[in-house]
Amino acid sequence: MKRNLQIEKEVELTLNSLDGLLQAEPNDFLYGKIRNRMESRQQGSGLKNKKLMLGLCFVLGLFLCLNVVSYFVLSGQQSNVQTKTAGSSSGFAEAYQLNSSSYSY
Repeated sequence: MKRNLQIEKEVELTLNSLDGLLQAEPNDFLYGKIRNRMESRQQGSGLKNKKLMLGLCFVLGLFLCLNVVSYFVLSGQQSNVQTKTAGSSSGFAEAYQLNSSSYSY
């Protein structure tokens, strides 16, 4: 019982301490300051976005150029590989006597 009375007393003291508070008033130039900061951040982010996009375009262009170059290099090598494999397959068939139609076990 004493504990409940003590809690109620503390609650009343807390509520009474709030009675003397006044509403906070903003500075006269607060709205202008906030608006100025928002505009400056917006302008700075535009430059960052442009730099990012230019970098990404450069990387994409480089990637495409490397793909085109590698395609031409590999297509030139592939014709050389086909001629070598055709000659080596006939050599393989002759080495294991796969050209003859008779089987010798």
